[in-house]
Amino acid sequence: MLLVTALLVGASALARVPRSALPRPPRWLWVGLVVAAVLSALRGGQPVLQAGGLAVGFGGLVSFARFAAVSVLVLWAAALVGWTTPIADVAPALARLLRPLRLVRVPVDELAVVVALCVRCLPLLVDEVRVLVAARRLRPRLGSGDEAVLRRWSQEGIDLLVAGLAVAIRRAGALAEAMSARGGTGQIAAPVPGPGRLDALCCTVVACVCVAAVLLAVA
Repeated sequence: MLLVTALLVGASALARVPRSALPRPPRWLWVGLVVAAVLSALRGGQPVLQAGGLAVGFGGLVSFARFAAVSVLVLWAAALVGWTTPIADVAPALARLLRPLRLVRVPVDELAVVVALCVRCLPLLVDEVRVLVAARRLRPRLGSGDEAVLRRWSQEGIDLLVAGLAVAIRRAGALAEAMSARGGTGQIAAPVPGPGRLDALCCTVVACVCVAAVLLAVA
């Protein structure tokens, strides 16, 4: 994990990613992480810390920390790819990387198109959700007391989820109709020039890090 972190730090430095590009998670995310960590710590397990006559197991907390660290690394790598790779090159690159799967009749071009469309439509969906949240805040707040507040928050969450799904389905239908009118997927995953020396160097470094990580895990 330290090797992967060092690799991502070096790649971010080479890509000159500014500090302003770092995400700023909302407060509810930190609260959720704390609650999840506390619930995981209640599971106990090895290792066990002896404090006087009290034995406290931190196995669940350690497992949660590993899961959280891996999730952060995966999101970091995905964000780094998104920062260094133009959106228009994602589908062609994915089609080239998955080309060997065509031997087993995997629809590589269709998969590349789906990934490209998801990447392109995600900002639009985020904007739609923000509009829904803003419209929801304009509605009057009814009820008082703890039970009324909990009921209102749960109802608002359900309403926003249903509205978000409806918006996503509507946009997907409109996009499918537009693609059908243009003759299908077409050249969305058009071929691009092959990898260069810099790509070969990056692949070599990543392969060396993977081999080193496996050797350290075995040792």
